[in-house]
Amino acid sequence: MKIFVIHGDHTLNSYERLQSYVKKARSKEWEIINIDKSTNSVKEEILGQSLFNEKRLLVIKDVKLLTPSLVKWIKNNEGRINCSLIIYHNNIIPKRALNTLPNPEKLEEYKIPKLIWSFLDSLFPGNVKNIYKLFHEVIKNEAVEFVFAMLARQFRDIYWAKVDPKTMDYPAWRVSKLKKLASHYKKNELEKIIEELSLVDINSKTSQASLENSLDFLMVKYLE
Repeated sequence: MKIFVIHGDHTLNSYERLQSYVKKARSKEWEIINIDKSTNSVKEEILGQSLFNEKRLLVIKDVKLLTPSLVKWIKNNEGRINCSLIIYHNNIIPKRALNTLPNPEKLEEYKIPKLIWSFLDSLFPGNVKNIYKLFHEVIKNEAVEFVFAMLARQFRDIYWAKVDPKTMDYPAWRVSKLKKLASHYKKNELEKIIEELSLVDINSKTSQASLENSLDFLMVKYLE
């Protein structure tokens, strides 16, 4: 049994990597099996045989399905399991949790570059020159659609930190950063930005406006 682990907070890159594995397996006419919460027995799925004796690629997208007992069973039976397994997680798997997983043939981590975090941490009024510069540095190497998704999530989190920080399930250091950013805004200002971000999303997806130009305008409008 060959095991591959793909994880990281750069979900665009990690998901594209997952799809490249799946595409390669399909080109070889392997059977692709997605294991999720609806799967009755993960163990039976792993042990199962293809109807036409094809090679199989199993994909687990929820690391919570890998219970300690299941991991122990996989480790004890790797030699007799005739399939390949991809463990995919759309965030960073902590090192301690990684160490509990079966030893992978390949471990791939996709992190969001520090420049993107610098851009997201700069989103406060009066800082538009720096924000604009960082934004255009970031989109030299990252898809503007991905950066938009990160930007929208950041404003959602800033709003959350403004109205109900006690319910945030992030590490304390991240909550503290978001609360600091939130202190620069009034609640209704954040609501306007989030509403406008929704319009930007719709207009870009319906080809009514350029996503890059729309974000430039939004930053000047609210963050100058």
